[in-house]
Amino acid sequence: MKRLTVLLLSLLPLAAAAQKAKDSFDVFYREHVGKSGYMTVEVTSDMLRLLNAGEGREEEWGTIGSIRLVTEKKPAEQFLVRIRQIVAAQGYKLMTTVVEGDRHTAVYFKSSGNPRRSDCITIIAGKENIVVNIVGDFDIEKLSSLSTMKFHPR
Repeated sequence: MKRLTVLLLSLLPLAAAAQKAKDSFDVFYREHVGKSGYMTVEVTSDMLRLLNAGEGREEEWGTIGSIRLVTEKKPAEQFLVRIRQIVAAQGYKLMTTVVEGDRHTAVYFKSSGNPRRSDCITIIAGKENIVVNIVGDFDIEKLSSLSTMKFHPR
């Protein structure tokens, strides 16, 4: 009986880790790829550098690993509940909120590790619900400067 109890107690951290992995943006994103009523987009760091080639800011884009977004065309509360659960479970910190009419925007950020892995999730709730995830090696200041960059498709 003691062995069984010890075994069960030793499995608890694994169960918690499995739940945390389930509550990740990666899983959220994959759940919506190809589903009717949703649009998903993923832009890699190579594409970001290519789009900005010759602008002298390639290094700034090089710090971004990926940008992914999920758009829900007909807003449903469950979509927002799910992404907010992920934000809470993964330890993101609320950085800012903006309310403009019926559109509510919240920006969450977390950073860890060496090399640094930064992760930003922006939730835009309104007539369409949009979730944007940016992952890479950046801080909030660099992320702000990236928002002024323009794409110049060839």
